Amino acid sequence: MTGTMTVAGDIQGGMPITCLLYEGDITRAAGETRTGLDSVVITRAAALQVGDLVEVMDDAAFTYSATEGLPVVKKLASTGAVRIGKVIAIDRAKNIPASDGTVSTIATMVNNGYLRRATVVLFGIESYAVQSIKVSQSKGNCAAGTGSNIAYDLSEAMFVASSGISSGQGAIPLHRVTGSSSEAVTGTVLMAFTGDPILVQ
Repeated sequence: MTGTMTVAGDIQGGMPITCLLYEGDITRAAGETRTGLDSVVITRAAALQVGDLVEVMDDAAFTYSATEGLPVVKKLASTGAVRIGKVIAIDRAKNIPASDGTVSTIATMVNNGYLRRATVVLFGIESYAVQSIKVSQSKGNCAAGTGSNIAYDLSEAMFVASSGISSGQGAIPLHRVTGSSSEAVTGTVLMAFTGDPILVQ
């Protein structure tokens, strides 16, 4: 017994957080109940269940404002060093598509409230705080779930993201701030802190 699907009793010390679930394409279709009444059926291509392991997901659509401050997670599929957690409860989405068909564009799902919400425990996280972060000009992005290019800059008095930083740790942005080749970009993220020392420069 691996305990992968076990929920009760195995999250002592974890910090539950509300997340949005990315579960692949969302399809709305006409259905029928057992009594013959018309119904609307929503299916999700990669539906998650309570107890599933998930990873923090990064996408240009996952800004702090677009997600209403909630991180986005998907079913664990990556290999290597991955920021993972476990789903401990799932709630319905704010909205469903207004007409039959399939929605496959992530930005459409986020902007229209089609992603379900879930309570998730991200392993190893000790605290969360909303932070401003600056992405240096022509130095990549602040990607959700990745802290290796993140540091706290004393002269800026804020966190910065730069492709020139490779040893960042302890601070994990949970939202995307997309950089620019023409100027530095400052945005808002929910930052997760692991308790490891934070790179200060």
